[in-house]
Amino acid sequence: MKRLPSFTGLTNLKSLTLALFLSLDELPALDSLHRLEKLLVTCMPSLNTLPDLAPVKNVKSLIMLDRGTWCCNGFLGQCNLDHPMCQVHPLWGTPAATCLSSNDPKATPETLNLSGKCLH
Repeated sequence: MKRLPSFTGLTNLKSLTLALFLSLDELPALDSLHRLEKLLVTCMPSLNTLPDLAPVKNVKSLIMLDRGTWCCNGFLGQCNLDHPMCQVHPLWGTPAATCLSSNDPKATPETLNLSGKCLH
């Protein structure tokens, strides 16, 4: 699966787990998930960017494990292809990342703030 359906209308959703979408390269906008309390994103090695996290800025638990290449391909700032998350994935075998182009979306300040809290 390369794309998920829209989250529009899921206004009462409190918990969302997205895991093992090996070919998924984009997440739907989170605009209607204002009541979301927990967001888990894991094992999504083809994910190059994140949607704006501003609509879920009050989330109580944000967990991002085995992230996609968004953590090192320039989405969060400087592209660093030497980062392990940008290499060929050792388990899934997904290809190595490339740096985003200047036309590709970059993280909003809210996304930078929230993603920085879960990156270690």
